[in-house]
Amino acid sequence: MLAPAFAPLIALGPFGSWLMLFWALAALIPILIHLWSKRRYRETSWAAMEFLLRAMKKNSRRIQLEQLILLAMRASILLLLALALAEPGCSTLPLTGGTSLGGGQTHAVLVFDGSYSMDYRRGEQTLFEAAQKLASDIVRHARQGDGFTLVLMAEPPRVIIAHPAFDAQDIISEIRALRPLHAGADLLATLAEVERVVEAAQRDHPRLTQHKVCFFTDLGETTWSAATGNDVRQRIGSLSNRAALTLIDLGELDAQNLAVTRLEPQEPLATIARDAVFLTEIRNFGSQSVERREVEFTVDGQVMDTKSISVEPGGAATLSFANHFESPGEHSVEVRLSSDNLEIDNHRHLSVPVRESIRVLCVQGKPGAADHLAYALAPVRSNQPRVRVETVVESYLLELDLNNYDAIFLANIGRFGSDEAGVLYQYLNGGGGIVIFLGDQVQSDAYNLALVEGAADKRVIPAKLGEAIFSEAGFVLDPMEYRHPIVRVFEGHARAGLLTTPIWKYIRLSPVDENKSKIAVALTGGDPLIIEESISRGRSLLVATAASNNSVHRTSESLIPWSTMALWPSFPPLVQEMLTVALSGRTENRNVLVGEELTALASVNDTAVSVMLTGPNNHRERIPLREDGDQRLWTHPGLDISGLYSLDYDFGGSRQMFAVNVDARESDLSRIDLESLPNQFNQTYESESDTIPANAFSQPRQEWFRWFLIGVVFLLISETLYAWKIGRHAG
Repeated sequence: MLAPAFAPLIALGPFGSWLMLFWALAALIPILIHLWSKRRYRETSWAAMEFLLRAMKKNSRRIQLEQLILLAMRASILLLLALALAEPGCSTLPLTGGTSLGGGQTHAVLVFDGSYSMDYRRGEQTLFEAAQKLASDIVRHARQGDGFTLVLMAEPPRVIIAHPAFDAQDIISEIRALRPLHAGADLLATLAEVERVVEAAQRDHPRLTQHKVCFFTDLGETTWSAATGNDVRQRIGSLSNRAALTLIDLGELDAQNLAVTRLEPQEPLATIARDAVFLTEIRNFGSQSVERREVEFTVDGQVMDTKSISVEPGGAATLSFANHFESPGEHSVEVRLSSDNLEIDNHRHLSVPVRESIRVLCVQGKPGAADHLAYALAPVRSNQPRVRVETVVESYLLELDLNNYDAIFLANIGRFGSDEAGVLYQYLNGGGGIVIFLGDQVQSDAYNLALVEGAADKRVIPAKLGEAIFSEAGFVLDPMEYRHPIVRVFEGHARAGLLTTPIWKYIRLSPVDENKSKIAVALTGGDPLIIEESISRGRSLLVATAASNNSVHRTSESLIPWSTMALWPSFPPLVQEMLTVALSGRTENRNVLVGEELTALASVNDTAVSVMLTGPNNHRERIPLREDGDQRLWTHPGLDISGLYSLDYDFGGSRQMFAVNVDARESDLSRIDLESLPNQFNQTYESESDTIPANAFSQPRQEWFRWFLIGVVFLLISETLYAWKIGRHAG
């Protein structure tokens, strides 16, 4: 056993550059020169020399001692210089327990909560900035030889430094470059990434015998509520077997926050024919009332209106703004709150494509089948109508460019071929809306074969067609509690006529995907009358009966129409609501949340191979085009920063605008109870960051190489003075 007196010597190391220790061999040079000098002379007796030697013997011991001291000083200079070059991490053995990053043998994983709630400002800095400062202090005070990795807890998580890094300045630079994203965080996926980082460090750096994981977070319930689930608890348990877990809680105990949680147009497509109305919701996530907070409404960057709003704790308020667009094209709308401690959710953007008129194509299977539809879509004759309708027979379906129309209504088409099914699917794929009314010419099997069972994954309608059902007594409509947007406008208006719509015959519909399709209106017995589904990027609506009273059922005594709903007062508003739903696919892909996929058809010529996406923070990204059947489109997996983005084409094509907004769930700053966290977090530092010591996780690094260099300088001066003194004395 080594004596305790030698314990400090054991702690010398590890060396930052241990190969430099070989320079210590240079300390042998003065010794070898000394020994060589003694052997190079041959002794010869000489009378005068005998006299001199007898005189020198009186001082021989003094001279030998002086030479040995001089030799030791010269050897020590070289030895100390070698030690300084080796950068030793000199310190005594750590006796302070598990919180220190001890002996240059520790790997620390610094995990930053990157959800946008960490951008909450407390005093002069945000919570994320406080985390950066603390983490930088931890790195700065770490021991020589300790390694650090860096992970951003996001959705999905990002590993910034995957393998242990040992240069403090490089690590601190990476920490300072971090920014919170405008999204939430995935705790389970982050834990999986952290465990992989620890496993890799254990495998590739066996010298690092201790592993510690430190989380910097506000403990927002949106992210950390997952910690109560079995999957996360199991992952934390597995990680704790490999590393010690520490949590630094930077959150505000009673954070107040007002956020814009919704901004949407009353109608999906705006026109220059009439005012566009926009609805916005402001929600108070705090425990205190908010009085008379200003809300700005801007169009294309210009403030058009300002209103004030008061919101009770935990409540929400809705405002409406109207604007008349003077010109068609790409426009943007923004609602912005006055400043508070969390700026990211104080605004919301909207991309608004404006048309001169909404162009609708009505296709009829026999004369008169779409007449009532056309009138319901455009009841007012005007030089500048909101909806411009074009009615054609079914043979034109393959001859027209469907991309020139915002929606397509089909009435009583007998059957569809594979080519017609293909162009309709491509239309849906581009975000178009299709509304199909059935009738007495419809061949159910042909519909199912072409529009449901045709090319794989290219279904056009939301339901299979079955047998035709007839009743002389008629059928009663069920609005399904007015849950669907198509019939919501009729709620509370019993006299509007929807519930008394005369229907005697319909084709039974069976939803293909009950999880995706939505029944807007049902009939006696629960059969769907109107069923809707999002297919690809568009909307498909199927109506089980006819849009005209010229579809009839023959009995032995008379001809009974399938329905006279086209003559009923509820028909025009019902068709208008169908149009609204059908058009919603046109703008849905333009307004997404942070992290959601962006995709759109590219209206460019064949020479274009890419498009340019530009946006906030000088974002500039080239995206390649890809083929999708007869169409060309681009796709982006998701953006990290909210704001307005524009898409520009190199070779023609119109400019497009996209709005990316934050998910309002992260605006709720409620915190998870510390007691509900798994007990594997062996240390937790709470609340105010200033109370957390900078060396809570590390012992100060002792810069011993500086002392060795000081020793070299001291010995150089001392050796020079001592040699001068000896020479003078000898003279």
